[in-house]
Amino acid sequence: MNSNQPFLIQNIMLASINGKISLSPLESNEIRQKNKFSCQDDVDHLEALVAQMDCVFIGRESIECVSNAFSVKHLRKNRQEIPWIIFSKAKKINAAHHFWQQRDIPKNLFTCTSFDFAETEKIKNIPVPLGLSKPSENANSVVSDVSLFPDCLHLEGNISELFQYLQAQNIHTASLLRGGRLNSSFWKHRLVQTLLLTISPVTARGIVENPLAPSLIDGKDEFFQRLKLRSVTQKSDFIFLNYGT
Repeated sequence: MNSNQPFLIQNIMLASINGKISLSPLESNEIRQKNKFSCQDDVDHLEALVAQMDCVFIGRESIECVSNAFSVKHLRKNRQEIPWIIFSKAKKINAAHHFWQQRDIPKNLFTCTSFDFAETEKIKNIPVPLGLSKPSENANSVVSDVSLFPDCLHLEGNISELFQYLQAQNIHTASLLRGGRLNSSFWKHRLVQTLLLTISPVTARGIVENPLAPSLIDGKDEFFQRLKLRSVTQKSDFIFLNYGT
């Protein structure tokens, strides 16, 4: 754990036996369940783990390839939803996607300028005006004006500044969900303390052959980190692993 980083992050992932997190890029959770890549036990496991944390970290492409953000308020003592922090290199969102219309889910769009803790760039907090959402007339368009979404803030800055910004709001823990390139950035800089990995009993044709099928950790960065196994649980043919750093 980075001594300068007061944040606790658990990476919650589902992967095939050979380390792929889906059959193809931008595959939805619904398709993964239909293909039996996932199961209801894993869905329940995911929601219970997320409900224990203060917020969610997820990539923009990852959230926009699923139908919407799932609710966890029924699993929390205060009966409140946790905020979803959407990481995006581009300052763009798909205006037509259901997630951006979910008024019950607090959300921020975050453009990370660096994962280097040595940098001191201050985070930019751009408040959005109140008003009704006005999605583009073209349902397939991607808009860059986040101010169209009154319940979403656009933040930009260093990852350490994001942690401090969230901590000031009494948010100290996060569930890192998807995808592989975002995972890689967090693991490379040793910002993850726990890996909660579900192994799917899948060796389906296409996972091995498809070079674009995303992995648990994607990208070109080279790094090595050894983990410590804390526990193993089996439900049906699925294995639930808990690793610590």
